Amino acid sequence: MQKVRLDIPNISCDDCKKRIEAALGDIDGIQAVNVDVPDGYADATFDPADVTIEKIETVLVGVGYEVIAKKMMTPGQGV
Repeated sequence: MQKVRLDIPNISCDDCKKRIEAALGDIDGIQAVNVDVPDGYADATFDPADVTIEKIETVLVGVGYEVIAKKMMTPGQGV
């Protein structure tokens, strides 16, 4: 498993959080998603054999969210 933190500046409410969690949760290979509204990021734990970071970003853009930065993390790191 790998974990990525995606900085998403236009997360502004709980509906945004739910929309992002639902969109990413529908992707094969995503194991966990955590969205932090106040700090504007989403953490996704995923299987790189099944999904790429580019696919995750494409899905986010498709539901209306821009990813301005990404950082690879260890699966236990972060919230």
